Amino acid sequence: MITKSADRKEGDPRGFLIDLDMASRANLESNSGAFHRTGTFEFMAIEILERSARHSYRHDLESFFYVLLWLCVNYTAVGVLVEPRPTILDSWSGSVTSAAAEKSHNMGPSRFNRLLANLGDGFEVLEVMLKELRERLFLRGEPFIGTPVGDHGLLYEGMIGAINGQLIKLSARG
Repeated sequence: MITKSADRKEGDPRGFLIDLDMASRANLESNSGAFHRTGTFEFMAIEILERSARHSYRHDLESFFYVLLWLCVNYTAVGVLVEPRPTILDSWSGSVTSAAAEKSHNMGPSRFNRLLANLGDGFEVLEVMLKELRERLFLRGEPFIGTPVGDHGLLYEGMIGAINGQLIKLSARG
């Protein structure tokens, strides 16, 4: 978590780590071992909401994707809250069951395009990157949510590649 600079006193940390009980080991050979859910429904991986798998590195990447998407829909690129507030992601709140079901539906191709149509001003430039991240996480379009077995680097490298590609495009624009 990052603290607002106005709330910080001299010498206070700028941020802090939380939920270390849900962290994955750096060697990626095993899951965190956590059997319980902790976090905000809107940002939790589908499998974790459904309790259909133990926490893994893939769930962290899926959560990152939801946070990024949430920010891009609810804010403009200069950090201003979109008004009136978009309701397209409201179905991710509420009960655990409805959040998991709605996320699964939203990650299908047509509904995901509806989400992208609601990006805040200035975030439209991230549309291609968001599509690439979704394809990496959900295996080219269908909302498959299982953690791939084997080459962990494939998923990480794909996501990092999509982000780096976007950074290169943005830096070329000046």
